[in-house]
Amino acid sequence: MAEGSGRIAEGETLADEGGRPWAEELARTQPESRLRASLAGDRLGRFTLLEGADGGVAAGVGRRDVAYDERRARQIFLIRLGDNTTDSGTSGPSRREPRLRAARALARLAEPHVATLYEAGVSNAEVYLALERVEGPTLRSWLAAADGPQADTLAILRIFAAVARGLAAAHRLGIVHGEFDLDAVIIQEGARPRVIGFEAAVARAGSSSAFLDARRDQVDLCAAVVTALNGHPPRAADDLGERGRSLPGPLRAALLRGLDPDPARRWPTLEPICAALDATLSQLQPGLFTNPRHFAFVFAPLFFCLPLLWWLLERAAVVPESTGAWLAVSAGQVLVMLTATTAVGKRVNSLFGAPQLLRMPVVLALFLLGHRAIALASGLDELEIVFAYDYLAIAGMGVAMTVLVERALWPAPLVALTLAIVTTWTPAWGPRSWICFSLLTPLLVLASLAASGQRLRRATSQSPKRARAAR
Repeated sequence: MAEGSGRIAEGETLADEGGRPWAEELARTQPESRLRASLAGDRLGRFTLLEGADGGVAAGVGRRDVAYDERRARQIFLIRLGDNTTDSGTSGPSRREPRLRAARALARLAEPHVATLYEAGVSNAEVYLALERVEGPTLRSWLAAADGPQADTLAILRIFAAVARGLAAAHRLGIVHGEFDLDAVIIQEGARPRVIGFEAAVARAGSSSAFLDARRDQVDLCAAVVTALNGHPPRAADDLGERGRSLPGPLRAALLRGLDPDPARRWPTLEPICAALDATLSQLQPGLFTNPRHFAFVFAPLFFCLPLLWWLLERAAVVPESTGAWLAVSAGQVLVMLTATTAVGKRVNSLFGAPQLLRMPVVLALFLLGHRAIALASGLDELEIVFAYDYLAIAGMGVAMTVLVERALWPAPLVALTLAIVTTWTPAWGPRSWICFSLLTPLLVLASLAASGQRLRRATSQSPKRARAAR
């Protein structure tokens, strides 16, 4: 079996690799009753079928089982496509080869909002797919939850903007979902959508239904948007429902054209619908990253101007020079940072699909506020040294984010580390250095995140290797 998500073992029957070094890991993740059944389960190469786990027949596709992947040390969906018979009655390679070609294309899809095909191959003359097991409620269930955000139009549009980009990326590789609806989207933590069900496109390969036009997904997507907004499918091709009619004009026009009964009159690709969804979100949703004016009129006066204003008051002798006052000013900026993080949280998560990223400013705020509390409570003589501790904590957190999340952030920890060295050598410079930090660091972070967001959006059209490098 070839390594990697994009390596397809064509015509290969997997051999038992022997040994069970993964048993301890399985024991930690499975109840005892299921573990006993799992260890006695059937094997397909390195995959062990987990008896009693949620699986079953995937409608129109074949047999779907939950399996344990020894190499990746995780549970996956193992789908065996079954009958290779074509519409003309022939069987064997004539149907198998198109399915493997379709699987190759699906394996090249590097899109964060689409479930990953890890690999595919042939065992016992049967094509199988090893798919990421995406867990969470379907979009239909998420919308119907009693305490769910079904009334939040922006939340729905954010989800469909991401879903549309995933479908568009698949179309660029020649893959048509063909069965898209509200049940084909799983909602993960942080309201992150993941499209599932592309195995149906592989199963169709080699049959008369294999040549679905991508505009089939277009009408299904637009119908799903209307259904999500109104709680029922569109009653006619020109019916967007009450909430749909309240959308901005460009998005209404894009959806109506996508719902046209005549495929020839629909959009040639999904790109215009993606653009209309993105433009609507930029127009309607609050947040630093969606409208630069919010940064200029709200965040900048509070974060940037607070230390400058205090410094000017000191120069004018309106207030006395006091390190304690500067500690209070910087503490106020920390609180502003937490407020801004909350405001931009959903947008950051939609860009990076990483809700844990938003916890980093909270941890950093605890460090900075803790430094001040300890210094004041202990009666530290040289309060200026607190700023050196701040910069060191910020540099450490910045390095962690650069390595684990986004390498483009490297200028921010470099600036913080430089200031930590300077203020350790000359603690009296601590309060004034905070002005430099306040002006430089947020601008560097903002520029880095903006560049990263653009790079991630471009990655959907790249090969898997280049897409991983872009991250």
